[in-house]
Amino acid sequence: MLLDRALDAYLRHVTIERGLSEHTIAAYRRDLGGYVEWLTAEGVVDTSDVTPAVIDRFVADRASADPAPASTSLARLQSSVRGWHRFLAREGIEDDDPSGRLRPPKAPRRLPKALTIDQVERLLAAPSPEDPLGVRDRALLELLYATGARVSEAIGLDVDDVAHGDVLRLRGKGSRSGSYRSGRTPGPRSTPTSPGCVRHSRRRGGHRRGCSSARAVRPCRGRAPGW
Repeated sequence: MLLDRALDAYLRHVTIERGLSEHTIAAYRRDLGGYVEWLTAEGVVDTSDVTPAVIDRFVADRASADPAPASTSLARLQSSVRGWHRFLAREGIEDDDPSGRLRPPKAPRRLPKALTIDQVERLLAAPSPEDPLGVRDRALLELLYATGARVSEAIGLDVDDVAHGDVLRLRGKGSRSGSYRSGRTPGPRSTPTSPGCVRHSRRRGGHRRGCSSARAVRPCRGRAPGW
């Protein structure tokens, strides 16, 4: 199959059948678009002409670029290439998957960073309450902090996503959804941590992932009762 047609078929697949987010699809389109351009420059115009050696040359070419790409960017690029060729083989468009031996580099594992209570208070106090945009920004910051929502989830919210009271319905990666409490408005020295997290900490002597501690604060995605 011609490269452009094969790429269009894969992008339709990840959009319609897999229901990936717009940002993920845009990343696939960007990565694979550059891959197709490279293949075309190398004289490869059909997916049947792609061999493991061709893919190895492409990866080596991207890895030696100046400036050097980040390991996470290179890993994502290789993952995109593997996903495309795996799709073509699974759908019977091609007999073999030439990317089968491709192993993306392992990204370094980093410990999560948490904001201190003072940092959170300064962040929430930064928008001006006298400015409509400041009120909006404050509301978004409190929402992100209280629910642990991703930015893409927060900006995708609609009025209809307020299920009842302070419960929001968030749609995440792969169109998965869940309902979470939005939390209470923080006071001067308080945090919008759900009572369930506090009870869990006292009972178990520890903190659930995402709950606040005495020294550092992380957002709490406490699932709402009954959801």
